[in-house]
Amino acid sequence: MSVVLVTMQLLLLHSTDGRDIDINPAEITSMYQPGSQVHEKVNCIINLSDGKFVSVVERCDVIEKRIEELKTNGR
Repeated sequence: MSVVLVTMQLLLLHSTDGRDIDINPAEITSMYQPGSQVHEKVNCIINLSDGKFVSVVERCDVIEKRIEELKTNGR
């Protein structure tokens, strides 16, 4: 009998009030920088595969870089 260990790497991001938000990068369908109609601290809006979205203080380009680092480092 063999055992397969599957791990999931989550991105730790932050809401405008400082709360931690863990997001599975595989669930991200798109990201964009918001316009002026949203909270001034929001730097990226992330759309998820379940139809929900998350507004975070991190910039989209920083998040994209972290996702690529996860892919290349396996972390």
